[in-house]
Amino acid sequence: MDSGYDEHAAAQDYVVSLLRYYGFDARKEVWISGGRIDIAGRCVNRDLCKSYSVAIEVSRTSDLAKDLDRLSKASYDLKFVVLLKPYGELPSIFGNIWITRETRTLA
Repeated sequence: MDSGYDEHAAAQDYVVSLLRYYGFDARKEVWISGGRIDIAGRCVNRDLCKSYSVAIEVSRTSDLAKDLDRLSKASYDLKFVVLLKPYGELPSIFGNIWITRETRTLA
């Protein structure tokens, strides 16, 4: 396996664990009508996550537009892109999708 895949898989595992800790039934590789989402989950502990649903793309390539497009079509309340590599200027408009830049190794 190449290190990019390992980094992507490790980030997915980390985010799934974090979401489960906060009351979501998070899963990797979830299929929706617009394609595959890296991580998705729905709240199962309303005391922690207030009935929200969440979708997350872990991006290790420069195709941020594709990730944003896929998330924009997803029927989830909270949407995030986690950037694993440096990225230039972010798009000025990306709706209700939050973009976070990775600053350290997750695993």
